[in-house]
Amino acid sequence: MAIPPPSSDDLAGIAGQYGIRLSPGDLESFRGLVTGALGSYDAVQRLYEARLPEPPDRPYQWPAAVGNERRILLSELSGQSSILAKTTKYDITHDKELTVKILNQVQDLDLSLAQARRAGAA
Repeated sequence: MAIPPPSSDDLAGIAGQYGIRLSPGDLESFRGLVTGALGSYDAVQRLYEARLPEPPDRPYQWPAAVGNERRILLSELSGQSSILAKTTKYDITHDKELTVKILNQVQDLDLSLAQARRAGAA
């Protein structure tokens, strides 16, 4: 993507922000320098694009259509949204009380396992 070179008015505005006053000739001179420098970016972009390999032509399929399902790790850090996402196939997402109960049990089990691992490592 080419970067448009600044106009003389743009350069005059930038120079003015720094308290520099440039003559119209100076502005055109700087404009030529900036335009040439920006041209180098275009050259680098063309060289880069010339080296890019063609992306493979692969048809897209939804994961569920080929037997893949989303897996969610439940742990003591799990929140209600994780429990809801994991239980959607059981159609219990409408039961907030049951979701909270499952969340508490998962967190308790994970905490118990972590404590057992620490006790075994000691």
